[in-house]
Amino acid sequence: MTASASLSNSSTRLTTPKPVEVVERRANVTKWFALLGLGFVVLMAYVYISWIAAGDAHSIGTGSDPVPTSVKILAWVVQGASAVVLVAAVIHVVRRSRAEGRLAFDGILLIAWTSALWLDPATNNFLRPNLLYNSYFVNVASWGPHIPGWISPNGGRLPEPILAWVCQYGGVSMFVAMLGSYVMRRVKQRWPRTGRVGLVLAAFAAIGTFDLVIEVVSMRAGLWAYPGSIRSLSLFGGTRYEFPLYEVILFGGTWTVMAALRYFQDDQGRTIIERGVDSRSPARRNTLLRILAGVGFVNAVYVVYAMLFSTMTLYGGPFPSGYKSYMINGICGPGTSYVCTSPHEPIPLPGSGPLPPTTAGQRSPVSGAG
Repeated sequence: MTASASLSNSSTRLTTPKPVEVVERRANVTKWFALLGLGFVVLMAYVYISWIAAGDAHSIGTGSDPVPTSVKILAWVVQGASAVVLVAAVIHVVRRSRAEGRLAFDGILLIAWTSALWLDPATNNFLRPNLLYNSYFVNVASWGPHIPGWISPNGGRLPEPILAWVCQYGGVSMFVAMLGSYVMRRVKQRWPRTGRVGLVLAAFAAIGTFDLVIEVVSMRAGLWAYPGSIRSLSLFGGTRYEFPLYEVILFGGTWTVMAALRYFQDDQGRTIIERGVDSRSPARRNTLLRILAGVGFVNAVYVVYAMLFSTMTLYGGPFPSGYKSYMINGICGPGTSYVCTSPHEPIPLPGSGPLPPTTAGQRSPVSGAG
């Protein structure tokens, strides 16, 4: 009996199938965004190289109209403050990275947002002009026409305020993400039952208010303008200070997405775009992967914002009159071959050629320079 039972148990052990280990395969979000980021790096390199090779990387002069002294002073205040913001941002990232023992996520935001500068002209002027910068800023002629698919004529006449924007794009955006995170954290402390939607809306309210104040003050000061906006959806519609309120929704929303990305982390302190990093891999490889993922995410969200805003420009009103030469900068209007934006004017397409100067002058007698 004992031998028989032992043999029976042995057979059972030999014939019982082992449980099959189920391996869950998850899409590695980090690697996908890193691959997207690499694609954006290649694209922006193409844009910048073609822009420089074509000899278009030069400054834009202010033209015949004198720039008021108050505007000159404010422009230099803005550029100086921008440099201070960048230095403060770098110091913050270095300190936080040392504390964490790796590149802090704020550093990824700083790098990724700085990389998104190449998309700045495409936001408003990709299809037709809807953004003017004061050419008194330290500037370079826009690389916009070298972006694949660009349509708007004379896009290279937009003076990109390069000194201010290189300092601001990453630094200000990083601090805005921190602001949004702070607001969400305080709301959660005050009202613990607040869900994710409520937290994000609270952050959007704070960030949108910040964006609105900065934009309106800067426009009233004559630093930049949004001509051709949808007047019924704008503050000061029909004047050279008109400001499209949908800019607050679209760009404020873009900033809010980054704040939410920063705030919602897992129990290991990782954002959603970092959760595919393998801790067993070399630190340098992981850092590069995280940076590229950040570049991919930020640029992808920015492209969506740019596409939405560019579409809105198709429904804008006519350019208000009164812009000086240092604002219009030969983009359109009198003295150029193109009329300024108006619902009654066709949109020039690549290869269609400019309107004859006499026709442009007859059809657009006042829009543009003051």
